[in-house]
Amino acid sequence: MIGRSFFLLSLLQAVMSGEWSADNPRAVTAQNGLCARIPCHYRYPSILNNDPRTGIWFNSESHKGPLAFHSGDHSLESTKFQHRTRLSGILKDNDCSLVIDNVTQQDAGPYFFRVEFGGVNLCNYHPVTQLSVADFTDKPTIFPAELVAGKPVNMTCSFSTTCNGTAPALTWVTHADEPPSASHSVTQQGDTLTYTSVLSLTPALKHHGQNLTCRVTYPTVSSEQTLTLTVEYKSFSIWKAVLLTAGIILMAVLAGFIIYKYILRREDASGNQDTNVIYCPHSATNQSAGSGENGPAPVELKGGGESGEGEEQAVVYANLREVLSSGDTGHSDEGLEYAELWFHSKQGKG
Repeated sequence: MIGRSFFLLSLLQAVMSGEWSADNPRAVTAQNGLCARIPCHYRYPSILNNDPRTGIWFNSESHKGPLAFHSGDHSLESTKFQHRTRLSGILKDNDCSLVIDNVTQQDAGPYFFRVEFGGVNLCNYHPVTQLSVADFTDKPTIFPAELVAGKPVNMTCSFSTTCNGTAPALTWVTHADEPPSASHSVTQQGDTLTYTSVLSLTPALKHHGQNLTCRVTYPTVSSEQTLTLTVEYKSFSIWKAVLLTAGIILMAVLAGFIIYKYILRREDASGNQDTNVIYCPHSATNQSAGSGENGPAPVELKGGGESGEGEEQAVVYANLREVLSSGDTGHSDEGLEYAELWFHSKQGKG
């Protein structure tokens, strides 16, 4: 009976030992000042599902080293780790992932996980994970926007991280006359947290070429991204509208002036139709030269100036084919249809 019991106990231990395992990486790298996360999932015999358990992380390769985390008693943790370590998951759900906030170079080294069920059944899980700490190189991102002088605009800056412990602070550094006004938000997608800051500003031409900086700050480190502002001046469209309007007005004025001059010329032409024509008798020779068979008598028009010595005054002969008067007939709209003019000058004898 005793031998049988010993056999069953040995068999149970063998089965249980085959169920003790964990999945954790051999190496993890974190950035100085951020957080370090060592992913871990462990397995254990199902008969222990309802037993209370304690999760322990050691900062060494054996259980004799300093404690980085103790789920049952945080006072047992090493001083440098107190208030900086936690589990990112639930221990009962087989998640033993360790998070170390505000990592420094002193945190580099080996880490391994141990679980204890009621202080009786326990297991040290291997392999050991080696933590390395590198310089902080992550930077925030500024999303450029079109900047027009006098037009309000929102500038966006964001920073993404997998650390869900200490939240970074996003701040703006500007050359504006007034302190920057910004709104802040945070979103999560999976294990990634995205911190966003939106800056509201009204750029001016004097801000062209100046720098706009977005800075992310953790308790021990910070980084920043700088954008050189390009401010445009788009009021040329207003000047274009003004010039177009002025051009239309100028064209209207010119058109009105042309119409006005045309009306004046028409009035002058109508007035010339009322000019009196004097028919004066002349010699037969002149009459035959200046008139047709049935045409009207020639007209002699004399200039008002004095003639030169030895030269007779010039005689102008007019043969008017049709001349209508605007007198008593009442036909004021009728005018001169056709006229022929001859100019003849006689030279005196020398």
